[in-house]
Amino acid sequence: MDSTAISKIARVQALTPQTLQVTFDDGEVVRVDLSAVIAAHPALAGLNHEAAFAQVQVSELGWGVEWPGEIDVGAPQLRRWADEQAGRVMPLTQFRDWMARHDLTLDRAAEALGLSRRMVAYDASGEKPIPKTVWLDRFQKKWSPVFRPKAVSTLDPARLAVTPHGSVYFESALATEGFDARAGA
Repeated sequence: MDSTAISKIARVQALTPQTLQVTFDDGEVVRVDLSAVIAAHPALAGLNHEAAFAQVQVSELGWGVEWPGEIDVGAPQLRRWADEQAGRVMPLTQFRDWMARHDLTLDRAAEALGLSRRMVAYDASGEKPIPKTVWLDRFQKKWSPVFRPKAVSTLDPARLAVTPHGSVYFESALATEGFDARAGA
């Protein structure tokens, strides 16, 4: 599924006290765990109650889900969280953390990755999701030695690891870079 596609929500169901099953109008069905979002935002504390969370419904036009009390989440954000949790895209926080950890500006990150500044700006803003396969390709082929930590001298394909959910990652290199290969696990 194209993660950049904007789809409406056809159906939503509360599965557990903080997990939704969302069916988009393109037929994709995803599960989205909202526990971290709810914990991080005091205004969402009411959704900690199973009965309140279960009152979720598709918004009138299908562009999001909503609960009583004017709590809503848009369809694009739900799809992004689902893609991050399933390991299809790199979580935005990981990309921003990577830039911060190496004290990279947009220009320096673009140089390090061999990309245009505009593309890195898209990545850093979250405007365009970063598929993990693209991030791995950038890291493996374009990561300039100027910015490479000393602990990562080569990326040996023999060091590939696969999570139980099918995410592929380089064990040592991505751990050194703080890339959480368990995201979506």
